Amino acid sequence: MPGAMEWLAEFHDLSTDRGISMGMGGMHVGPIPAASIDRAAARYPGEEEDFRLCIRAMDAAYLAEVRKPKDQRHRVHREKFGPQMMRTIGRVTGE
Repeated sequence: MPGAMEWLAEFHDLSTDRGISMGMGGMHVGPIPAASIDRAAARYPGEEEDFRLCIRAMDAAYLAEVRKPKDQRHRVHREKFGPQMMRTIGRVTGE
């Protein structure tokens, strides 16, 4: 997918906007705020909706993984994102 690595870099940047809180059950990681995604999507005229869907799919895969108990997590979220991670996300989202 042309531009996939650019969108992957955007995902990393957008991840810094997510809320993280501590509670009795430990750390809770929230989703990337919609307003942050919308601002970034504006940089891709004509591709805004595809960008939003892609970022949301990556975010859903990331959140599903980090919300698992530590002993059940795959190592994917700790490794550097790259083409293999994009293929994995495609399998998770059915695309």
